[in-house]
Amino acid sequence: TFHFQKKHSFSRQKRVWIIPPASIKENDPLMQNPIAVVVSDYQAFQKLTYTISGPGADQPPYNLFVIDKDTGDLNITGQVDREKNPRFVLTAQAFNSHHQPIEKPLELVIEVEDVNDNPPVFQQQVFTGSVEELCTFDTMVMKLTATDADEKRNALIAYRILSQGSRNMFVAKHNGEIKTISNNLDREVCIKDSLSATLLKLTYKCPAQPIEFGE
Repeated sequence: TFHFQKKHSFSRQKRVWIIPPASIKENDPLMQNPIAVVVSDYQAFQKLTYTISGPGADQPPYNLFVIDKDTGDLNITGQVDREKNPRFVLTAQAFNSHHQPIEKPLELVIEVEDVNDNPPVFQQQVFTGSVEELCTFDTMVMKLTATDADEKRNALIAYRILSQGSRNMFVAKHNGEIKTISNNLDREVCIKDSLSATLLKLTYKCPAQPIEFGE
């Protein structure tokens, strides 16, 4: 039986080996090797040689993952960008002293964990909205939209107005909606005012480039 041990641990259920995916953090300079261990039951009775193949091994990016041919320790040699490679699927094999395979090939799934390393980006350079003069409080003016290349909680985005002329009459909600905070908008006073907004990542508040938008 072939085992793919994650951090030197594995589970068994009804005599069937459960192979959990290994995981690594993207852009992690502190590589804790081995990230996994490939083991065959036959190793107890004879000397085996382990190999891996696939993207990240003998295919681009070459030699990112290497395996100790004697112990089955799976090591990583460099940093990984999740936005380019969210996962790697390798194939492991065990050979006897005659270079004959003694197991069926084993699929090794290595997931790349996301870190908060991408700034959010506005989806357009100019956002245009309108509102009636003397409108009620909390009137919707426009909605800003942005994207983030990270995932899950690392992709949460918040918005903030940096400047809005001589008077504070609008507020940016976390969902990108721009709403009024006054019910006394005077067109003659506001017409020369413009807004400048920025967006923040909720998890670590990395400011993106400000963007201008009109009324």
